[in-house]
Amino acid sequence: MVSPDIEKAILEALADQKYKWRTTRGVAQQLGVDEKDILKAIQDNEEAIVQSSTPSSDGSPLYTTRAKFHQSGSSFEKIVAAFKGRAR
Repeated sequence: MVSPDIEKAILEALADQKYKWRTTRGVAQQLGVDEKDILKAIQDNEEAIVQSSTPSSDGSPLYTTRAKFHQSGSSFEKIVAAFKGRAR
């Protein structure tokens, strides 16, 4: 289980306006926590997080918060995400 403070920090890092999408590795490095904790927090908060339909250049999954996605995602991204069942 990820502590509530770490979970909050993870969600804030995913919502950071400096980044459109984040990898779990990038968030883990930023916060100094284990990547497994990032994945657990994403799993525990899946209703608040969107996974990109396109991976990073190295093939890693990309994530952002649902709120940020709806604010900044392109119409095309939103349609693709809805089609794939990743956005509501």
